[in-house]
Amino acid sequence: MAASHRLILLVLCLTATAASAHNITAILDGRSEYTLYNSYLSETKVCDEINSRSSVTVLVLTNGAMSSLVANLSLADIKNALRLLTLLDYFDEKKLHSIGSSSQLTTSLYQTTGQAAGDMGHVNITDLRGGKVAFASAAPGAKFQSTYTKRVADFPSNLSV
Repeated sequence: MAASHRLILLVLCLTATAASAHNITAILDGRSEYTLYNSYLSETKVCDEINSRSSVTVLVLTNGAMSSLVANLSLADIKNALRLLTLLDYFDEKKLHSIGSSSQLTTSLYQTTGQAAGDMGHVNITDLRGGKVAFASAAPGAKFQSTYTKRVADFPSNLSV
């Protein structure tokens, strides 16, 4: 009897683990406006780093924005940019808009590499007037030039894209 209870517990644990797993490239696959971003996730293997995390927010760039970003970057720099765009906390639309008038500093995947000097591995998030949420590097003097536009996918408490 005890063995059957352990087996049931094992099955429940495996089911819970499988249910929380995500695949960022599969989520973005078929979304034509993110094909370049998705391609670089695979080429740099940052997708594997994202998929290994249990609670993460991926700030995805459209093809146009991604083209501008990668124009003069090496593949190593692109890899770090993708890591910087991956926040190690779950931010859905509600949480982003609840930041209020202050800013919130959050850790990115880039911080985990040990390559980020000072605050370079952190992202500053602020809720601007008019309901816009903006993102900036935590580096001194960095400007809020990127804004939240829409939710692509959401898996509560685990993954927000």
